[in-house]
Amino acid sequence: MGGGASLSKPTQAQQDLIFQNTHSDYKWVFQDGTRAILVCRGATTIVALQDLTPDEVTQRLASYKRK
Repeated sequence: MGGGASLSKPTQAQQDLIFQNTHSDYKWVFQDGTRAILVCRGATTIVALQDLTPDEVTQRLASYKRK
């Protein structure tokens, strides 16, 4: 992982922002209500928002600020 980030889960607000700003082709809501997005972790994989790493959250939130 890098950046010395803690292993805390993304907050609900962070999850909401990431989900709202992810293109519809790259996000899903499963039958149990779990929201997930496509993430590249060496290969592309579907990851539940609450399972994103701190680095993945930081990267996505930073990209939204640049828009």
